[in-house]
Amino acid sequence: RMDVHRIPDHVSNEEATTIEPWSCVVGGLKHCNIQLGDTIAVVGAGFMGQGFVHLAPFFGAGKIVALDFSDWRLSKARELGATHTINPKSEDAVDALRAANDGRLADTVIVVAPFADAWKLAESLVEVGGTLHLGAPLAPGEVWARDGFASYMDEITVTSKYSSDHTDTYGYFRMLCSGRVNAKATVTHHFDIDDSAEAFRLLVEAEKSLKIVVYPHGKPKGL
Repeated sequence: RMDVHRIPDHVSNEEATTIEPWSCVVGGLKHCNIQLGDTIAVVGAGFMGQGFVHLAPFFGAGKIVALDFSDWRLSKARELGATHTINPKSEDAVDALRAANDGRLADTVIVVAPFADAWKLAESLVEVGGTLHLGAPLAPGEVWARDGFASYMDEITVTSKYSSDHTDTYGYFRMLCSGRVNAKATVTHHFDIDDSAEAFRLLVEAEKSLKIVVYPHGKPKGL
Protein backbone atom coordinates (compact mmCIF):
# COMPACT_ATOMS: atom_id res chain seq x y z
CA ARG A 1 0.00 0.00 0.00
CA MET A 2 2.85 2.40 0.83
CA ASP A 3 5.36 1.39 -1.84
CA VAL A 4 3.29 0.88 -4.99
CA HIS A 5 2.79 3.85 -7.32
CA ARG A 6 0.82 4.42 -10.51
CA ILE A 7 3.10 5.63 -13.29
CA PRO A 8 1.62 8.73 -14.96
CA ASP A 9 1.27 8.78 -18.73
CA HIS A 10 4.06 11.34 -19.23
CA VAL A 11 6.65 9.05 -17.60
CA SER A 12 7.89 6.34 -19.97
CA ASN A 13 8.45 2.72 -19.01
CA GLU A 14 12.17 3.26 -19.63
CA GLU A 15 12.28 6.14 -17.15
CA ALA A 16 10.26 4.08 -14.68
CA THR A 17 12.95 1.38 -14.64
CA THR A 18 15.13 3.82 -12.68
CA ILE A 19 12.68 4.11 -9.77
CA GLU A 20 13.85 1.21 -7.60
CA PRO A 21 17.62 1.52 -8.08
CA TRP A 22 17.78 5.29 -7.84
CA SER A 23 15.48 5.27 -4.82
CA CYS A 24 18.37 3.37 -3.20
CA VAL A 25 20.64 6.24 -4.27
CA VAL A 26 18.30 8.68 -2.51
CA GLY A 27 18.46 6.53 0.63
CA GLY A 28 22.24 6.47 0.44
CA LEU A 29 22.55 10.22 -0.04
CA LYS A 30 20.52 10.76 3.12
CA HIS A 31 23.36 9.07 5.03
CA CYS A 32 26.20 11.09 3.45
CA ASN A 33 26.18 14.09 5.79
CA ILE A 34 26.30 16.48 2.82
CA GLN A 35 26.32 20.18 3.71
CA LEU A 36 25.50 22.99 1.30
CA GLY A 37 28.34 23.46 -1.18
CA ASP A 38 30.27 20.33 -0.20
CA THR A 39 32.58 18.64 -2.67
CA ILE A 40 31.44 15.10 -3.45
CA ALA A 41 33.54 12.42 -5.13
CA VAL A 42 31.91 9.32 -6.61
CA VAL A 43 34.16 6.32 -7.24
CA GLY A 44 32.57 4.18 -9.97
CA ALA A 45 30.51 5.77 -12.76
CA GLY A 46 28.25 2.89 -13.70
CA PHE A 47 24.48 3.29 -13.57
CA MET A 48 24.35 3.56 -9.76
CA GLY A 49 27.35 5.87 -9.63
CA GLN A 50 25.70 8.11 -12.22
CA GLY A 51 22.70 8.23 -9.92
CA PHE A 52 24.81 9.57 -7.06
CA VAL A 53 26.36 12.13 -9.42
CA HIS A 54 22.99 13.23 -10.79
CA LEU A 55 21.05 13.38 -7.52
CA ALA A 56 23.73 14.78 -5.19
CA PRO A 57 22.85 18.42 -6.07
CA PHE A 58 19.39 17.87 -4.56
CA PHE A 59 21.19 17.31 -1.25
CA GLY A 60 23.33 20.44 -1.49
CA ALA A 61 26.47 19.25 -3.27
CA GLY A 62 28.69 21.85 -4.91
CA LYS A 63 31.54 20.30 -6.89
CA ILE A 64 30.88 16.73 -7.97
CA VAL A 65 33.87 14.66 -9.07
CA ALA A 66 33.32 11.33 -10.86
CA LEU A 67 36.08 8.69 -10.97
CA ASP A 68 36.13 5.69 -13.30
CA PHE A 69 38.51 3.72 -15.52
CA SER A 70 36.20 4.28 -18.52
CA ASP A 71 36.49 7.64 -20.28
CA TRP A 72 33.15 6.90 -21.94
CA ARG A 73 31.43 6.62 -18.55
CA LEU A 74 33.18 9.75 -17.36
CA SER A 75 31.78 11.64 -20.35
CA LYS A 76 28.32 10.41 -19.36
CA ALA A 77 28.94 11.62 -15.82
CA ARG A 78 29.64 15.07 -17.22
CA GLU A 79 26.28 14.97 -18.98
CA LEU A 80 24.57 14.03 -15.73
CA GLY A 81 26.11 16.76 -13.60
CA ALA A 82 29.73 15.99 -12.73
CA THR A 83 31.77 19.18 -12.58
CA HIS A 84 35.06 17.27 -12.79
CA THR A 85 36.12 13.77 -13.85
CA ILE A 86 39.20 11.70 -13.01
CA ASN A 87 40.44 8.49 -14.59
CA PRO A 88 42.67 6.82 -11.94
CA LYS A 89 44.16 4.62 -14.66
CA SER A 90 45.80 7.59 -16.36
CA GLU A 91 46.36 10.11 -13.53
CA ASP A 92 46.98 10.19 -9.78
CA ALA A 93 43.50 10.46 -8.29
CA VAL A 94 44.54 12.24 -5.08
CA ASP A 95 46.60 14.87 -6.91
CA ALA A 96 43.87 15.39 -9.50
CA LEU A 97 41.21 15.82 -6.83
CA ARG A 98 43.30 18.36 -4.91
CA ALA A 99 43.93 20.25 -8.18
CA ALA A 100 40.18 20.42 -8.84
CA ASN A 101 39.25 21.30 -5.27
CA ASP A 102 41.56 24.14 -4.21
CA GLY A 103 44.07 21.78 -2.62
CA ARG A 104 41.51 19.89 -0.52
CA LEU A 105 40.15 16.38 -0.72
CA ALA A 106 36.41 15.66 -0.87
CA ASP A 107 34.00 16.30 1.98
CA THR A 108 32.11 13.13 1.08
CA VAL A 109 33.33 10.21 -1.02
CA ILE A 110 30.82 7.64 -2.28
CA VAL A 111 32.29 4.38 -3.52
CA VAL A 112 30.03 2.32 -5.76
CA ALA A 113 32.68 0.05 -7.30
CA PRO A 114 32.44 -3.26 -5.37
CA PHE A 115 36.18 -3.93 -5.05
CA ALA A 116 38.52 -3.60 -2.07
CA ASP A 117 41.02 -1.60 -4.16
CA ALA A 118 38.27 0.87 -5.02
CA TRP A 119 37.36 1.21 -1.34
CA LYS A 120 41.03 1.85 -0.53
CA LEU A 121 41.18 4.52 -3.23
CA ALA A 122 37.96 6.08 -1.96
CA GLU A 123 39.34 6.26 1.57
CA SER A 124 42.38 8.18 0.30
CA LEU A 125 40.12 10.82 -1.24
CA VAL A 126 38.26 11.84 1.94
CA GLU A 127 39.23 15.06 3.70
CA VAL A 128 39.85 14.92 7.45
CA GLY A 129 36.50 14.92 9.25
CA GLY A 130 34.64 13.93 6.07
CA THR A 131 32.37 11.02 5.21
CA LEU A 132 33.07 7.81 3.31
CA HIS A 133 29.85 6.21 2.08
CA LEU A 134 29.88 2.58 0.96
CA GLY A 135 27.38 2.48 -1.88
CA ALA A 136 27.89 -1.16 -2.92
CA PRO A 137 29.11 -4.25 -1.06
CA LEU A 138 32.25 -6.28 -1.50
CA ALA A 139 31.90 -9.98 -2.19
CA PRO A 140 31.08 -12.08 0.91
CA GLY A 141 34.28 -12.84 2.83
CA GLU A 142 36.36 -10.18 1.08
CA VAL A 143 38.40 -8.18 3.59
CA TRP A 144 38.84 -4.40 3.59
CA ALA A 145 41.67 -3.40 5.92
CA ARG A 146 42.20 0.11 7.30
CA ASP A 147 45.20 1.59 9.08
CA GLY A 148 44.17 1.74 12.73
CA PHE A 149 46.13 4.88 13.61
CA ALA A 150 44.96 6.80 10.55
CA SER A 151 41.37 5.66 11.11
CA TYR A 152 41.50 7.15 14.59
CA MET A 153 43.20 10.42 13.61
CA ASP A 154 41.30 11.26 10.42
CA GLU A 155 37.89 11.38 12.14
CA ILE A 156 36.22 10.05 9.00
CA THR A 157 32.64 8.83 9.34
CA VAL A 158 31.93 5.60 7.41
CA THR A 159 28.32 5.02 6.41
CA SER A 160 26.39 2.53 4.29
CA LYS A 161 22.81 1.95 3.16
CA TYR A 162 21.66 -1.38 1.86
CA SER A 163 18.39 -0.44 0.17
CA SER A 164 15.61 2.12 -0.04
CA ASP A 165 12.51 2.45 2.11
CA HIS A 166 9.11 3.69 1.03
CA THR A 167 9.96 7.33 1.76
CA ASP A 168 13.02 7.13 -0.51
CA THR A 169 10.92 5.58 -3.26
CA TYR A 170 8.18 8.18 -2.96
CA GLY A 171 10.69 11.03 -2.92
CA TYR A 172 12.47 9.84 -6.04
CA PHE A 173 9.16 9.04 -7.75
CA ARG A 174 7.94 12.60 -7.23
CA MET A 175 11.20 14.07 -8.55
CA LEU A 176 10.99 11.84 -11.62
CA CYS A 177 7.36 12.77 -12.27
CA SER A 178 8.15 16.47 -11.90
CA GLY A 179 10.77 16.30 -14.64
CA ARG A 180 13.68 17.14 -12.35
CA VAL A 181 15.51 13.88 -13.13
CA ASN A 182 17.10 13.13 -16.52
CA ALA A 183 16.47 9.40 -16.35
CA LYS A 184 16.38 8.97 -20.14
CA ALA A 185 20.06 9.91 -20.40
CA THR A 186 21.02 6.76 -18.52
CA VAL A 187 19.14 4.30 -20.77
CA THR A 188 21.81 3.39 -23.28
CA HIS A 189 20.55 0.08 -24.74
CA HIS A 190 17.24 -1.57 -25.63
CA PHE A 191 16.83 -5.31 -26.29
CA ASP A 192 14.10 -7.80 -27.12
CA ILE A 193 13.92 -10.59 -24.58
CA ASP A 194 15.30 -12.99 -27.19
CA ASP A 195 18.51 -10.94 -27.12
CA SER A 196 18.90 -11.10 -23.35
CA ALA A 197 22.28 -12.84 -23.60
CA GLU A 198 23.73 -9.84 -25.43
CA ALA A 199 22.18 -7.50 -22.87
CA PHE A 200 23.86 -9.39 -20.02
CA ARG A 201 27.16 -9.45 -21.93
CA LEU A 202 27.13 -5.66 -22.12
CA LEU A 203 26.20 -5.44 -18.45
CA VAL A 204 29.08 -7.64 -17.34
CA GLU A 205 31.52 -5.95 -19.72
CA ALA A 206 30.79 -2.70 -17.80
CA GLU A 207 32.29 -0.44 -20.42
CA LYS A 208 30.05 1.51 -22.81
CA SER A 209 26.67 0.89 -21.21
CA LEU A 210 24.59 2.16 -18.30
CA LYS A 211 20.90 1.24 -17.98
CA ILE A 212 19.96 -1.67 -20.24
CA VAL A 213 16.25 -2.26 -20.81
CA VAL A 214 14.92 -5.67 -21.92
CA TYR A 215 11.37 -5.78 -23.30
CA PRO A 216 9.40 -8.98 -22.56
CA HIS A 217 6.80 -8.27 -25.27
CA GLY A 218 9.00 -6.85 -27.97
CA LYS A 219 11.10 -3.73 -28.25
CA PRO A 220 9.03 -0.66 -29.22
CA LYS A 221 9.51 0.58 -32.78
CA GLY A 222 12.12 3.28 -33.19
CA LEU A 223 14.37 2.05 -30.37
